[in-house]
Amino acid sequence: MKNKTLLALICAVILLAAVMFTVTKLTGSPLPSGSEKSTASSSDSSSEYSLDFSFDEPASNEKPQTSSVSGASATKYEPVYPITIASETVKQPVTLHYLVPEEYRSVYFEILGGLKKYEKEISFSSPVNEDAFLHALIYVRDLNPELFFIDWSMYNYKTTSDDKVAEVDFQFFFKDVSERAVSLEKKVGSVVAEANKYPNLFERELFVHDYLVNNTVYLVDNGDTGTAYGALINGKARCEGYARAFQLIMLRLGAPTFSVIGMADGERHMWNAVDLYGECYFTDVTFDDNSAETEKTSYRENEIGHSCFNIPSEIISKTHSISESGSKDRYGAYQNLILPECNSFEFNYYRIRGLMVENSEQFKYILEKNSSEKRAAVFFKGEMPSTEKLQADFQDFFEQLYSTGGYSIYFSPSDSPVYKRNVFEIRWTIE
Repeated sequence: MKNKTLLALICAVILLAAVMFTVTKLTGSPLPSGSEKSTASSSDSSSEYSLDFSFDEPASNEKPQTSSVSGASATKYEPVYPITIASETVKQPVTLHYLVPEEYRSVYFEILGGLKKYEKEISFSSPVNEDAFLHALIYVRDLNPELFFIDWSMYNYKTTSDDKVAEVDFQFFFKDVSERAVSLEKKVGSVVAEANKYPNLFERELFVHDYLVNNTVYLVDNGDTGTAYGALINGKARCEGYARAFQLIMLRLGAPTFSVIGMADGERHMWNAVDLYGECYFTDVTFDDNSAETEKTSYRENEIGHSCFNIPSEIISKTHSISESGSKDRYGAYQNLILPECNSFEFNYYRIRGLMVENSEQFKYILEKNSSEKRAAVFFKGEMPSTEKLQADFQDFFEQLYSTGGYSIYFSPSDSPVYKRNVFEIRWTIE
């Protein structure tokens, strides 16, 4: 009897262990270190946002699944790092005045207050030294993209006998500034309203990015193409116009957003840094707008480039160089007085969309899923494979995928900007 009781006890322990093992396999292992799962809901007033991180990272020794592709057997790999973001409350608009250092605030607000009243001549209540004036002026320019009507390269300032700045005179692009300001405000309001229909800040930012790509034509001109007005009202902008428009709308969406100055393609260039959920990322809408149409058509998300959407310094530095914070440009203006660190991949476009891969086999899985679209783009995490290797791998893959007919394939050239930023694009047609 005693032996039977002991045997039953042992069996019960084994059964309990088996159940626990089954539960562990069903619920999954804890998230990787540094990726804690949020338990806050969108209605929780103590949290600004709610995230639901869902990582599908197969173990290295896990056997790949197989699926049928056009009658052939193909290995199926899950993409790495897909993240699902839960809905969150709409954020209130933000301003960036708090970032102005104390020693420049007085003159900063005097300049800003006068310009918001559309005053061309602004006299200071107390003359300030030239360096303080020049710093304050750049803070006004770079933190307030709604000031579209000012030609920042054509101002003059008057000094006192002791070389302090007492007055500044601006030149405006237009005479009917107030009417144009109303038009811009209406346009910004309509874009913000459309963006806020999306469930979270990442999707709202993506809408703004894609909206500018779809509705703005790149044009190098010395007029208002360097302003938010040129981009949003006229639909024509150079890099500065794209950046100012993106910054203006993102501030209205509650995301601190900054202009960044540097060089790209051997020319002076401007793009943005945006604070998303406590981490900063670089976004360059100009570089993601690869179209050259005089009249825009509406592109779908997967037809728009996103190689410059929410990327860290290590990626953007492959095609851009950032001017040193506080350095002066050729016109004597300070550059990047506010330059946040951008070191995260967390809300990179390809990571969120489950398109960040580590090898060509994972890319093949994504191609299979997009066989109806006949196009795909992924971000390679780590070292970028050579185009020769990818082309050889994909030739074999396409021979299986389209074994009954011919096909032609377009690959990203290895010298293209997107390839340099670890993004590989592929399009194909069936002959």
